[in-house]
Amino acid sequence: MEQLSIYGGKPLRGIVTVSGSKNAALPILFATLLTDGETLLENLPDIADVRLALQILAEMGCRTERRGAGIAICTEGAQYRMPAPEAVGLMRASTYLLGGCLGRFGMCELPRPGGCNFGTRPIDLHCRALSALGAQFSTEGNCLVGKASGMHGAEVCFPTCSVGATVNTLLAAVCAAGETRIRGAAMEPHVVDLARYLNACGAQIEGAGTDEIRVVGGRPLHGCRHRIIGDMIEAGTYLMAGLATRGEVSVRGVSVAELTAVLQTLVRMGGVVSVSGDCVRCRSSGPLQNVAVRTAPYPGFPTDLHPQLCALMATGYGLGRITETVFPTRFRYTEELRRMGAQLYVGDGEVLIWGGNLRPAPITVPDLRAGAALLIAALSAPGETVLSDCGFLYRGYTDLAPKLWSLGASVMPTTPGTQAAAQPSDGAE
Repeated sequence: MEQLSIYGGKPLRGIVTVSGSKNAALPILFATLLTDGETLLENLPDIADVRLALQILAEMGCRTERRGAGIAICTEGAQYRMPAPEAVGLMRASTYLLGGCLGRFGMCELPRPGGCNFGTRPIDLHCRALSALGAQFSTEGNCLVGKASGMHGAEVCFPTCSVGATVNTLLAAVCAAGETRIRGAAMEPHVVDLARYLNACGAQIEGAGTDEIRVVGGRPLHGCRHRIIGDMIEAGTYLMAGLATRGEVSVRGVSVAELTAVLQTLVRMGGVVSVSGDCVRCRSSGPLQNVAVRTAPYPGFPTDLHPQLCALMATGYGLGRITETVFPTRFRYTEELRRMGAQLYVGDGEVLIWGGNLRPAPITVPDLRAGAALLIAALSAPGETVLSDCGFLYRGYTDLAPKLWSLGASVMPTTPGTQAAAQPSDGAE
């Protein structure tokens, strides 16, 4: 079990270059299965979920090779093989194998997918959409089995927004003969990046980034060179960490437009934001005022920054409220924040926060974004906080400790029973 020792109470200052988007990289990795040839992916984040995805592709016969700052993936000769349950069980994005494998091989056996545990996350919308394209599903033991002999275009209407279902439908639709229209499609930047990648491979996709996407399928797909977009969730996390410690942090390498809802919220709280090209700087100009925020699909406030925002509000003053509309049970992090002195009340799909002073405590990370929230809290609380079970954090944040060191944070990765190695000197101070 991995741990992080954080000595908080010190303002973070400096610049962080954002890594490639986890949420964009994973569907694009599984989309390479649909191509015949080699894809070179640049700005691929070096995180646990990406390594698992590459492992699954390798088990199906895909060849991967690091090439400069990118990774080349050759899918020639790939053959279907049921993914190992151990790998699938660690990663929610393994559900994208449904669209990828049905599109290329006409079948997919998917063990129960894993990922962060914050409530039931059904895939009925995925299966319904893929069934409209000609797939048939059954359950065998603990596996969902999908088969398709000749997929065809169709009209798919989602009653609620689903990124995962939109991605799986795109993956299958580019292989299905004829035209597919996806209504109620997710508009997230990583859906747009997936469409950009597939179009560069020879697909014909129009409307990505709106709630209606048109796909003309059945076109042969080839490899290409593609750069993964910057991670807006990583960017938001570091900006909030800077505010929580009353410092000044800049992030670069991310689309500022994608951060609009996040930056508007930070300004409402009293943060001072300035933008120059792809670089965003945020600092505090005094006490932070807590506000009411409602998560929503893009372009609304992202659910993946909800826990981090709660940790930030725990350092502010006044009453804050976060209403969660995407994953209404995403509140396990609150138990650990309370151990650090946060005053919280969790009601029906929302959390109320009374700002105050946080204190160090030994805490356990329950999931990826909860871990980011607890890290922010630990950075702002004077004294030593030990975060246990930090493997979750490495599923979504590349070079976490070095980036924090560059901001002047005192952070030491350790494993229980061992002495931490000496920390590099503070970078920003």
